[in-house]
Amino acid sequence: MTNQGPAYLGFPQATPPLDEPWYFPVSVPKLFVMSIASFGLYQVYWHYRNWRRYRARSTHRFSVLLRTLLGPLFSFRLFERMHHDLREAGRPGLPEPGVLALVYLGLNALLGLPDPWWVLAFLNVVPLMVAQAGVNRLHAAVAPGAPRNDSYSGMNVALIVLGTLLFLAMLVGLFVQTQQPEIREGVPVRSVTVGSADPAT
Repeated sequence: MTNQGPAYLGFPQATPPLDEPWYFPVSVPKLFVMSIASFGLYQVYWHYRNWRRYRARSTHRFSVLLRTLLGPLFSFRLFERMHHDLREAGRPGLPEPGVLALVYLGLNALLGLPDPWWVLAFLNVVPLMVAQAGVNRLHAAVAPGAPRNDSYSGMNVALIVLGTLLFLAMLVGLFVQTQQPEIREGVPVRSVTVGSADPAT
C-alpha cells in the first residue's frame, strides 16, 4: 500500500515505498557518458523512464510515449515536477527549472547549425545532468533504498565503444573537410606567397 502524497497542479500523488525511486535513478557521470556515447539516444530513454515513474504515482493520465518523443518541449513540466518534489521533501529545488528547460530546448536546436557548429548540441546533456543531480538528492531523502545505477552493463560498454569509434570518425571527417583546398570551377586553388614568383610566368 502507498500513502497519498501532496497534490500537485490539482492531481494527488501516491508516495512510493522507501526502496522505490520517484524518478529514473542513474548517476550523473553515467548519464553524461551514455548520452554522449549514444549520440543523445540515451536522453530519449531518460525521458521515457522519468515520465513512466511519475505516471505510476500520479492520478493524472497522460501519454508517456508522446511526452518522450517531445522530450525537449515537455522538459518544462518534467523539471517543474522534479523541483516541486524536491521542495516538498525539504531539499533545495532545481535552479530555475523554467530557465533550465529553456536552455535544454535551445541546445537541442543547435543540431540545425552547419558543420562543425552542430557538434555544440552535445552540450544538451548538461541541463539533464543538473536535473538528475536534483533527482539523486530527492532519492537520498525519500527513497534511500533505491538503486544508484552507477555501474555499466555489458550492453552499456558495447554502446560506449561503438559510440566512441563513431564519434572519433565524425571528428576526423570534420577535420578533413575543413582542410580540403578551396575549389573553383573544379580546379584546386594554389596559395601563392606574396613576393614569390609564379612558376607559370
